[in-house]
Amino acid sequence: MPHSIAVGFPVWQSVASPFFSSVMELELPPEVPRKVIEGNLVAEQHDRIARWFVEETRSDYLVILEQDHRFPRNLLARVAMYDEAVIGALYWTRMAPYFPTALLPHPDHQDHPGVWEGQWEGIELTPAWPSVEDQWRADRGLHEVCAIGFGCVAIRRDVLEDAPKDAPYFQNHHEFGKHWTDDVWFCCQARQRGYGVWVDSELELPHLGLREVDYRTHRSHLERRAMELGVSSR
Repeated sequence: MPHSIAVGFPVWQSVASPFFSSVMELELPPEVPRKVIEGNLVAEQHDRIARWFVEETRSDYLVILEQDHRFPRNLLARVAMYDEAVIGALYWTRMAPYFPTALLPHPDHQDHPGVWEGQWEGIELTPAWPSVEDQWRADRGLHEVCAIGFGCVAIRRDVLEDAPKDAPYFQNHHEFGKHWTDDVWFCCQARQRGYGVWVDSELELPHLGLREVDYRTHRSHLERRAMELGVSSR
């Protein structure tokens, strides 16, 4: 049975026209709760959206859609069929080498005890490397990751309701000599409480900026650099 959804939009100043157009074309029934939070501090916007979701809606999933992406019309119908705790779309960073925002343990740390439970002290997380991306794109669907970017994410209600009541849902974080954005920090906290984090490789989105960044942008950059260095891009 499809789950109920509420949608939050963190926006700041000007909004990209491809984002606006795709939101206008979303199959978004009028009964779906929605909230727009304006500002320029993303962690604070995410936190306010999460608080609104928990306190003012009864929906099963919170969907956060950020303004630097384009979304497929049937996005919410797909999200309504999820069961997992935290699921994000597959997209790439806007700056070279355009890495995917899905993070995995570095190959040297994949068997480290506790890595999938958010015990990341001394652990290096790394964007999915090309062979993993190729596997995800061949096997469309959900793949477990350590953390995921929140440009387009679905969070199950119990993940938020189970969070500590005396702390923000989202915050940027400095730990182990590293700076974590609020989405990585959230995934770490969720994992420590026993919730899984997944990337949906069938939900592949462009990242909007001065140009649209997608898988082809990432691969073209890797192939160009590999040619310059005389090595394989795989």
